[in-house]
Amino acid sequence: MAMPYSKSLDTFLDPYRNAIWETLDSNKYEYDHNNINACLNYDLVEAIERTSHVVKATTVAWGAGLCIYAARLMTAIGARRVVISENIPGKGNDVHKVLSIASLEYLDSWKRGQGVGQSTLQYIVRRSIEELGDLIQSRNENEIREIESKAMNMLKNLIGILPEALRRLGIDNKLYGDLRFYTEVEMVDYKLHIWGVPDLIIEHPRERKAIVIEWKSDEGSPKETEKYQAYIYAMLEAIRLGYGETFGDIVNAIAPDNINDTKVLPIIIRPNCAYSDHPLLPLACRQNPKPVSVEELRDRLRRVIITSTYLTLLLMDIDSLLYGVERRREEGVITTRERCAIKRSDRDVSPPYLLRMTP
Repeated sequence: MAMPYSKSLDTFLDPYRNAIWETLDSNKYEYDHNNINACLNYDLVEAIERTSHVVKATTVAWGAGLCIYAARLMTAIGARRVVISENIPGKGNDVHKVLSIASLEYLDSWKRGQGVGQSTLQYIVRRSIEELGDLIQSRNENEIREIESKAMNMLKNLIGILPEALRRLGIDNKLYGDLRFYTEVEMVDYKLHIWGVPDLIIEHPRERKAIVIEWKSDEGSPKETEKYQAYIYAMLEAIRLGYGETFGDIVNAIAPDNINDTKVLPIIIRPNCAYSDHPLLPLACRQNPKPVSVEELRDRLRRVIITSTYLTLLLMDIDSLLYGVERRREEGVITTRERCAIKRSDRDVSPPYLLRMTP
């Protein structure tokens, strides 16, 4: 029997609540314990359940992996410019455009056991470039050759690690026929409150397992934001596969106690290497692979949900959402802003708003 939505959502808010309590306990704050309990167990849940706001995966990755203040700025700008084409995630540079087409044909050829050699790869990539036509912004012949070279190298790097990645997920070559490939699928989830577009998903629907590929067309070292972005897409894919009734389901799909029970594996592909710090299949570009521990991986997933919840709250006028613009002005109505008030005991300032506080 399916869990009620409100209880399911509650599990996604637990990491944020825990982070808020830790922040309160680690600083000199004065507050009414009963009010804060009501704030985090009623106002927060009601607001998150009612809102349709979502935050871009790339913004959440910045907040979780690098700088929450930069993510706050990106969220504010994105809220005003969400319809502008260059602000849509997944619509990247020319290499990404070529790979969105070429990867499907190349992987289908590989799945069927047909030729995947250099000549086949070059033919598929060149034909993809021709099909894109004017959508390729680069018109210089040298730039086109560079796009072709990068796309070919990235597809070769993918094919080079794909059989082993599938094997570790428990998918042998007898099951290849049921593999499905998807590029730039728009994914939105209202428990994570994240909107993202993974570059490539290699999925086995019957086994409910998948590899999520994030293309990076430069040859630099993986950044923390890129790692978080790949794991955010893995979380969205886990929900797509049916592992999202609770936040614990997502954790168990990506970072289970027995790492061999992993259901979704994120991998970053560059022109010079394939990278993953997931303990199921550690891959590195310039040094020996250094996988994170299962607990570190779980902490990464918790940071994602804490960041996405915080950034979603920044977009909301919670009092208007819960009480209405007029009713919140009525005498005797205790609003969220009043109930969630806290005060620094060492500062003579007006109480900050708990649900605006950076956890």
